[in-house]
Amino acid sequence: MLCQFVPAQLFSYYKDVIAMAEKKPATVTMKKVKGTTYVVSAFYNEAAKETIFDKLQHIAERDVTAAVPVTKN
Repeated sequence: MLCQFVPAQLFSYYKDVIAMAEKKPATVTMKKVKGTTYVVSAFYNEAAKETIFDKLQHIAERDVTAAVPVTKN
């Protein structure tokens, strides 16, 4: 018998993966690229207060902020 110790963060990750596997995905997309078929499943948090547009706006704002050089006088 093999006994391994798993860090707490890794256990939490596995717990989330198991919980996600028990839920039905909101969308499933299949795409074939050069003979390999990729299956992407999307899950949404039904209790979320932000829309995808809000999230994309935050990402765009962070990208702009990171791209603007900071000058000191």
